Amino acid sequence: MTDTPMTPERERTIRIWHEELHGLTDRTAVARREALGDLLAEVDRLRGELSDATAELAENARAMNVLCRHRETAEARVAELEALKPARFQDCQACGASYEYGHPCSACEFKKQMADVQAGIRDALPCALSPEQARRIEQERPETNTAHDCNLPLVRRLDCGHCPHEICQDCDRSPHTCRCAEGGT
Repeated sequence: MTDTPMTPERERTIRIWHEELHGLTDRTAVARREALGDLLAEVDRLRGELSDATAELAENARAMNVLCRHRETAEARVAELEALKPARFQDCQACGASYEYGHPCSACEFKKQMADVQAGIRDALPCALSPEQARRIEQERPETNTAHDCNLPLVRRLDCGHCPHEICQDCDRSPHTCRCAEGGT
């Protein structure tokens, strides 16, 4: 192969030689004709690939222009949004409470802290206490919540009426044992 470029003029010359060699039957002429035929077939194949590549390149250029316009639009929108100042007070997405922008929601923080404290208390207590164990713990540490394990708040007073401890509205149990003379629970 040579490094001679395939100009239209050179291609015409090769095609003419190829046609002239068709009339000759000697082995050298046939071999040259086949070589020139292969060369012309390769030129035609490469022209077809070049045409396909050019069409694909044009399509990619159009797609790239569309993407560039889309990117410019998106960048403009981002710049517009970044220029906005948020309101000083926002509504929490989790609980709906109002909080100051840039600070955590105080309601959610409080709930998280309370859940952590309650989990710590729950983890500190044994799982199943007998009534005797609960009374003994109550006598030693009256501030514990051993007998009451409901999630509802304590709202009713004990039956005796003067005991300061309250009863759960759900289970009718009290975290404390009443020791007044009139009984109670």
